[in-house]
Amino acid sequence: MKNEIKTILQETFYGPEGNSSWYTEAKKESGLIGTVSRISAREASLDIDGTTIAAHTHHTMYHITVCKNTIKNVDQEKDWSISWKIKQVDEEEWNEIQKGLEREYNELIELIEHRELSSIALTIIFANLAHSAYHLGALRQLIKRINKD
Repeated sequence: MKNEIKTILQETFYGPEGNSSWYTEAKKESGLIGTVSRISAREASLDIDGTTIAAHTHHTMYHITVCKNTIKNVDQEKDWSISWKIKQVDEEEWNEIQKGLEREYNELIELIEHRELSSIALTIIFANLAHSAYHLGALRQLIKRINKD
């Protein structure tokens, strides 16, 4: 089951391998990481209905961190509002958020590969997958709004 989980996470974050997909567009880099890599800091900072692409991206990264720590039984204070406070980012901040998203994704994959997954760990991973897929869709809609305006 680990391989199947990693396949869907791979598609969610990087896009599908090859010319077909399980649920995203069958295009290279159609996942979260590829999608946000084409956005400038200025675009990531645009307020669209009270939120920004930067906030959605940071929130997705933060969610992965919380999931990883929960699986590892690491105590942490959770403040979900942190991400949604992000409004304006410069190029350096935007690059750091993108690198952080990729780093957290890679660490989650490492955790999946090297840990026995309990039923609670599997539930957390599936919840993260659903959460990340939701934000991929939200980001793509925000990007359509930017390109339309």
